[in-house]
Amino acid sequence: MQYSDALAAIIDDVVAPNAADVDRNATFPRQSLDALGRAGILGLLTGADAGGAGLGLRQAAEVVEHLARACGSTAMVVLMHFAAVPVLEAHGPKDVREAVAAGRHLTTLAFSEAGSRSHFWAPLSSAARVDGGVRLDARKSWVTSAGEAASYVWSSRPLAGEGPMTLWLVPSSASGLSQPGPFDGLGLRGNASTPVTGEAVMVSEDAMLAGDGDGLDIALSLVLPPFLVLTSAFSLGLMEAVTADIGTHLGATRLEHLDQALVQQPIIRSGFASMRLQTDRTRAFLDDTLAALETGRADATLRVLEVKAAAAEAAVEVTDLAMKIGGGAAFRKEVGIERRFRDARAARVMAPTTDALLDFVGRAISGLPLLDTPRWSLSGMASASGSGTTDWSSTTSSTRTTSARSKSSWPVVSTQRGTLHWPGSGRSDWPRPAAGESPRSSCGTPTATSPRLWSCGPTHPSPGWLTSMAPRSESVRSTHRRPHCCPSPTYGRLG
Repeated sequence: MQYSDALAAIIDDVVAPNAADVDRNATFPRQSLDALGRAGILGLLTGADAGGAGLGLRQAAEVVEHLARACGSTAMVVLMHFAAVPVLEAHGPKDVREAVAAGRHLTTLAFSEAGSRSHFWAPLSSAARVDGGVRLDARKSWVTSAGEAASYVWSSRPLAGEGPMTLWLVPSSASGLSQPGPFDGLGLRGNASTPVTGEAVMVSEDAMLAGDGDGLDIALSLVLPPFLVLTSAFSLGLMEAVTADIGTHLGATRLEHLDQALVQQPIIRSGFASMRLQTDRTRAFLDDTLAALETGRADATLRVLEVKAAAAEAAVEVTDLAMKIGGGAAFRKEVGIERRFRDARAARVMAPTTDALLDFVGRAISGLPLLDTPRWSLSGMASASGSGTTDWSSTTSSTRTTSARSKSSWPVVSTQRGTLHWPGSGRSDWPRPAAGESPRSSCGTPTATSPRLWSCGPTHPSPGWLTSMAPRSESVRSTHRRPHCCPSPTYGRLG
């Protein structure tokens, strides 16, 4: 595909040659990001109606994986951009979407906060109506591309609505935003991940993304699935890189007194085989997760919750083995193995952390609510077997028309306060809007924030933006204050 060729050239000519300096000097990879933008890769998930490629999650995962093989910092910046773009596609202004498609607008998430840490679903930052617009105040604990991205998808408590969260599009240049200083961390040293403080940050009410109080619905349906899947692709890229590097090292390095290459030593060879096995296992898991999402399989929710935990821990194990098998050579910075070793540690602590995801998986297979929150009960996950009782695939396929897309009968969440139903809940009473009708919540009220699966026509008959970010019809756009796109079929450090 055309984007694959462009990506390979950028990695060879820009990303890989700069990776060591990005890590050594904790330099934001602006040159790499500019090249990716010019090639249209930052607009991969943006709809064709805004000038984007209109591609899906599988293609985004390929981009992140290949970038991670060369430079973890660049991959993480692109990952967080891709995780935020679906929100802009669903609820963002057309001019911003067009800027993303043209490679002129890098965005990111600003969810994690000093007070609630990795519990991104419980923001403590405030939003208040004042003369001249809306005032935002926050202490964000970690924001990737802080001060470097053009905008933040920003979470706060609602202005007045029910629900735990409201989302905003905040320009990074807004007055009142500040950072403590440059990032100087163990790994991902060039991803400009720092705390961001907002004091009396003024935005217009039109900067609200979707409805007041609907931010958790949006975060769970549009942000969390790509974040978990793409973080898995990031981990896989690191694993592929160190496995290849170790293979080269073991074949080229010799024990002269035995007239043998290192790979001829059984113990070393066994460790190398373990690296390959873990890497292949992770690829199979990621491919299966993408297939489950693309086909609406009954266990898709469970796979999405599992895949990041599996990949993050596998990357830690594989890079640890690389350091052991590589011996003294692996410790040399110019080899690049120790850089991947450091970068691999990030995924397990990015929320939802591995421990949190294991708890989520345990809850899902036990039929328990995903979150213990008084007002928002996430219920009805997959059955204990992860299959059989859920219907993820009730999508319809028809030709796009100028009136509206064909809609799926499979909803993602209910916006009825007090209950957030996941696919797999066994609900069969969801309203099915006719062609041209606006989406409706579980209580039947038309809403712009009731995420619902939309069929993408005969070319992409499977779930929503996961296979295509093709343009939405104008009639659907005009129904709501903000346009409603094809959301993903689900369900910290997010941001």
